[in-house]
Amino acid sequence: MASVENLNIIVLAVIISLLFCCVDASCDVSKTMANITKYLQKKELTLASYNVRGIMSTTPYLCEFLCNSKVDICAISEHWLFPDQLSFLNSIDPQFVGIGVCDKSLDPLSRHRRGKGGTALLWNKIIDTCVLPIQTNSDRIVGIEINLKDQRKLCILSVYLPASNHTFETFEESVNELFDLYWCYCSNYEVIIMGDLNCQINGDRCKPVPNDRTAFIECLLQKTDMLSLTVSATCDGPDYTFTPYSDNRRCTLIDHILVNQSLCISVVTAKVIGDTALNCSDHYPVIATVKTNLMCVLTTDLEMPSLNWTKLSEQEI
Repeated sequence: MASVENLNIIVLAVIISLLFCCVDASCDVSKTMANITKYLQKKELTLASYNVRGIMSTTPYLCEFLCNSKVDICAISEHWLFPDQLSFLNSIDPQFVGIGVCDKSLDPLSRHRRGKGGTALLWNKIIDTCVLPIQTNSDRIVGIEINLKDQRKLCILSVYLPASNHTFETFEESVNELFDLYWCYCSNYEVIIMGDLNCQINGDRCKPVPNDRTAFIECLLQKTDMLSLTVSATCDGPDYTFTPYSDNRRCTLIDHILVNQSLCISVVTAKVIGDTALNCSDHYPVIATVKTNLMCVLTTDLEMPSLNWTKLSEQEI
């Protein structure tokens, strides 16, 4: 019996010595990768919309905002990127990836590369396995699908509608394009529209002067049974989202998160984030947290040490 115990001790000592030999930095240890899969159930999604007015200059504040507000999905308006710069969206924050479209009038070969327009969607990598990008033919709309645990689906659209320096006909055309997408998805998806609509909407926090843009948008909202969370009484923060640099223009609430009225019971909070020193844009971000049932699949790569047999002598083997 004693000899067996001695033999076990010897075997254990040999194994330990082999491991130390292989883990020693001087041995040029080879490594293997192991995938660890975990499941994370998210019961809430925090959505945001922000007109950055040039994403290159606003990135420091955007990163702070995404982190501090625990944003899951963010609609971006006016990133001002050219087509060959869209990869920048995936380098803004290590926890986020995204898709975007550029203003179709931008010429990548132009000597004077001053960007304009554009829209994008960023989402946290935690939910990446649940996200599927939607293909659109618009330079003002991007979208994603999100599969929920209970077989329901979300369709989230990020939009940047034409500003007031465009004709009403141009605005009308873009709005019709947006709601054509809504009608395509509304029967099987819960559709959420976020972005700078360049239009005020009547609500508890906003009483705009009657105009063609507001009347046209509100007519479609009635038909689709949608409302803006940023103009509702339950929204906190400033009652405006656009603070023009020019002193002779008034502040307006033109950045919106539109949801169906049936989804309102799932809204936990809605807020306009006030001004901060880091915010270089003349727009304020808006956020809303909604209850949901999302199952995320997380895969983590772990480095595992392995035996480097070429470093072992015959005596050690």
